[in-house]
Amino acid sequence: MTLHYVSVHLTSSSTRGVMLKGIEMNLLIEALILTFIGLLTVAYAARMLGRQRKKYDLRLEEQKKYDLRLEEMTLCLNDLTVRMERYETGTRRQSREREAVVASSLNQLQTDVKLMQMKSHDPVSGRDAPELLEQAIQLAREGKPGDQIMRRTGLSMDVVEAITMLHSSRPRH
Repeated sequence: MTLHYVSVHLTSSSTRGVMLKGIEMNLLIEALILTFIGLLTVAYAARMLGRQRKKYDLRLEEQKKYDLRLEEMTLCLNDLTVRMERYETGTRRQSREREAVVASSLNQLQTDVKLMQMKSHDPVSGRDAPELLEQAIQLAREGKPGDQIMRRTGLSMDVVEAITMLHSSRPRH
């Protein structure tokens, strides 16, 4: 009987050892599987974070390009504004100068018209100035040269030149 007890005890003990080893193995396998799943989850999360980081970096780079382009455009706009202000200042100055030239030219033209009126009256033929001027204008429109207009009307060369310049049908060179 003693043998039997030892033998049973040995059998029970070895079965129990195998059972403990089986449970330990199952726990170990479950722990390994859970660890593996955890590592996969961490790897996946790291990969997703890496992709998001790349997208963020690309957006940041695009934003820097946009900011740089915006800065270049702002500088260009400022330069253009300065140029326009200079141009406007120069244009105002030129406009004042032109106004002075036009005013002077109008005064000279008024003086010339008065002189033409006085010179256009022909005391020899007794013709009035408007008739002579109309005839000279008509001849100029017909394209007659200045010396021929002067001979026909008896007007001075200055008056004939002014009329041909204003009324001539020939192109001016």
